[in-house]
Amino acid sequence: MKISDTNLSDMIQSLCHCRYEMVDMKLEETKPVENVFNWFFRMIERVGHYPAPKGYKSFLAKRIERERQLIQDREREIAEIEAIREKKRSQERELAFQRMMNEPEGELFRACVDRLPPMAKQIDRNGRMFEEVMRSTFEEYLREKEQDHVITS
Repeated sequence: MKISDTNLSDMIQSLCHCRYEMVDMKLEETKPVENVFNWFFRMIERVGHYPAPKGYKSFLAKRIERERQLIQDREREIAEIEAIREKKRSQERELAFQRMMNEPEGELFRACVDRLPPMAKQIDRNGRMFEEVMRSTFEEYLREKEQDHVITS
């Protein structure tokens, strides 16, 4: 510190810069650095401090980056799980709808038909239009049942 006329904080920062360059950037392996301490002190003597290497990231900056990455990974996993759950719900609803349509004598089919407007009840039951009207009625019926379940829970 006397040689460079610097304070402890600046010296510690210089040591951090040297460590980053030697370890993270692998300068020790690519340049003829026989003794890191001599290398460090020569730099201090010449420049007065050890300059920040290109791309230098402090320990705190690297920790923040790791935490940010961890959060992004978790958010990606959560989104994937939510997408899978939504796909599963969608498939379960579609399966329930198809089962209902294949059981015209079933309770659910009759409950949906009873909700249809009079004109829709006259539509050919084998046609696409009837299926679409039944699908929207089925979805409305399920939403109501879900709301009833939430209210009574």
